[in-house]
Amino acid sequence: VVKKIPINNADVYCKYFSKISTKSIITNSQIKNKVNNAASISLNKIQQLLKSNENINFKNIIKISKEFAISSGLLKDKKTIETIKNIEENNGNASMVMLGNAIFSDKPFEGSIKFKISDKDAHLIQ
Repeated sequence: VVKKIPINNADVYCKYFSKISTKSIITNSQIKNKVNNAASISLNKIQQLLKSNENINFKNIIKISKEFAISSGLLKDKKTIETIKNIEENNGNASMVMLGNAIFSDKPFEGSIKFKISDKDAHLIQ
């Protein structure tokens, strides 16, 4: 089931460090189970936000994403962890992009590229 999260025209800042092999995750049953368990908890939190219609904002989605990255065991790259910590120390919110050692944040940070979240079909944003 796909549900739209009402976040539109939010700026998002991203930076890529390195890849994570998807195959190494999905072929390891222990890791896959940990990821699936963490995903169930995170998706439930998002569903509760949607049902309550309160606090549905990019900041809270990022926080749930970070909780997932930690509890799934996927967030373990030192540079990724350090960058998230630095963003948070500067009043931002950040998490890890799945699957990769990459960051997305609601605040600009060193080396990041700015994008915009849109609910429109694919189009050019200038």
